[in-house]
Amino acid sequence: MALKYHCEIEGLEANYVEVVEIWTRAELRDLVEADESNMLGWLQLKIEGCRLETVAGRIVEKGSEINEDLLDELDLRLLQFLGTVLLQAGVYLRSLGNLSGRLSLNGLEHTNPAKE
Repeated sequence: MALKYHCEIEGLEANYVEVVEIWTRAELRDLVEADESNMLGWLQLKIEGCRLETVAGRIVEKGSEINEDLLDELDLRLLQFLGTVLLQAGVYLRSLGNLSGRLSLNGLEHTNPAKE
């Protein structure tokens, strides 16, 4: 199941991206270190579905359709949205690890050493 991010910029709310939810630590590290020349590859790799509308009204609905021509035709605000959404997804996915742990007491009753 993909992570869906809606653009909340006034006038661009119909745009969204669906980011794949499986990432490795190395991928997140490489994304953080990537420069603008690598961003197109990351967008194509990690966005599986989308609705991106160019200034001229052309609509793209697949991450694989994102290319240099499309990026050149996007409103700059929407382009900035694309530039930050992958980082948001990576940070979100990394935070989920903090929520997945559970303390096991091996069936023993919890005691408070301060009360003993």
